[in-house]
Amino acid sequence: QHNPVMYENNKSSIIVAPLVNPDGFFFKKPKRTNGLVDLNRNFNTLDWYDKFYGPKKIRALRYFPGFFPNTEIETFFQTDLASRFKPQKMLSLHAPLGFLDYDGPSGSTGHFLQILKDNTKILAQEVARKAYNYKVVNWNIFPGSLGNFYGFERNLPTITIELETTDPMKTDIYWRKFLPGFIEAIQFKFPAHASNLIKP
Repeated sequence: QHNPVMYENNKSSIIVAPLVNPDGFFFKKPKRTNGLVDLNRNFNTLDWYDKFYGPKKIRALRYFPGFFPNTEIETFFQTDLASRFKPQKMLSLHAPLGFLDYDGPSGSTGHFLQILKDNTKILAQEVARKAYNYKVVNWNIFPGSLGNFYGFERNLPTITIELETTDPMKTDIYWRKFLPGFIEAIQFKFPAHASNLIKP
């Protein structure tokens, strides 16, 4: 489950990581955690220590971020992929909130940074439109999350599709629904100068 699949042609490469939380997925009732740690709170974001172990601690067990950031093999797997392949955009699948979220650069200073931010929103809207106008939400940014770590801190356009359920019996339904959006995301080109701001 941790082995990425790489598809290449003479124009682009697509890296697919089919399942990054196998332990959580194969519980009788799927969990956010890998049994202990919420992997989407374990990335080493700049606000990690302040938010989790500062005055505003998040104590709910299902959101337990770990005792330190980047401790889980699943987190390391994802950061290693990005470090090796240096993607220009990232598309992730979560569940079960039922909307599409996007995370782009955190700041608006600088012409090209604003272009990158605007284009991330455009991409998100296009992916959603091709999935029968799937709901788009500019969701909160959480400490230790993938969108925070890559989208905001590293300017890597990050689109998150929140499926309505983790039910594997709906795989074919979701595939047909989101395939046009996947193709749109693959083909979408960010302006060259703006892309230079990405720091995976």
